[in-house]
Amino acid sequence: MKLAMMFVTGYGNESYAWRLADSNERAYTDINNYIKLAQIAEQGKIHTLFIADTPAMVGAGVSGDFARKSPMFVLEPMTIFSAIATHTQKIGLVATYSTTYNLPYNLARQLKTLDIISGGRIGWNAVTTGTREVAYNFGNKPLPDTTTRYEMAHEMVEAVQTLWGTFGENAYITDKVSGQFADMSQIKPANYQGKHYQVKGALPIPATPQGQPPVF
Repeated sequence: MKLAMMFVTGYGNESYAWRLADSNERAYTDINNYIKLAQIAEQGKIHTLFIADTPAMVGAGVSGDFARKSPMFVLEPMTIFSAIATHTQKIGLVATYSTTYNLPYNLARQLKTLDIISGGRIGWNAVTTGTREVAYNFGNKPLPDTTTRYEMAHEMVEAVQTLWGTFGENAYITDKVSGQFADMSQIKPANYQGKHYQVKGALPIPATPQGQPPVF
């Protein structure tokens, strides 16, 4: 059995826990608190930390009494995991990244870099994003319809995985004697051409210990 822990605001899932007498009321913005929680989870044999992220303030409680009195959202997950990765050894790190409001090259580069930093412990929760509040954070265009969002999601995952595979598994030579750093014959451009996303590549990042981050 593998257990995943929802990793949220630093206080747990109880919205008003920050008011407890022995709590750190600034845990929401305290990276050392996130690191400590991750280390405790790892010691407790939790398999994966999961951040379900939304790049907007959405849902009930955006305004009014709840918003004033409780933390609602996690900080940017890739930055949090960058810090946690250097203070843990085994626990998996999975976060949500939108397939509608990202670009394949940026996302592939960021996730693969984080996979290297963590020693091969990163996973990508690929989500289409279905809220108007998020759409308005990325311009004035309306939220794409469901069919279009899932077309974009299919292409985004394909493009990102193609980019991850552009640097051959054995291309990272680093031979001091010959002076060869990489075998360029094993590094190929992605040349991905989709309806919604296009990217040439290649991604100049060597293979990670797990090959590619798994997609959830």
